[in-house]
Amino acid sequence: MALQPLLENAIVHGIAPRAGGGTVGVAARVVGERLVLAVHDDGVGSAARVRAGVGVGLTNTRARLERLYGAAHRFSVGDVAGGGVEVALELPLRRSVGGAP
Repeated sequence: MALQPLLENAIVHGIAPRAGGGTVGVAARVVGERLVLAVHDDGVGSAARVRAGVGVGLTNTRARLERLYGAAHRFSVGDVAGGGVEVALELPLRRSVGGAP
């Protein structure tokens, strides 16, 4: 559920304003005992503008992660080389009973 508002923001605020459309990507990887999720776009957005904003999607996502993980999570917003924005989440990895991620 944390990715939905990030994807929506990338589409509405990053891609939709571009006349020619654009690309939104999602990446996931395991780094040690951490799950790293990222949503990026090649749209018109600026990470500085996203960070300064108080939009509902990012505010709710940050609050949800804080409630679930406290200081054990990271939430970052940054510019993508060539244009666009990337929002990254880093969470403690929870493994299933069989040990697989």
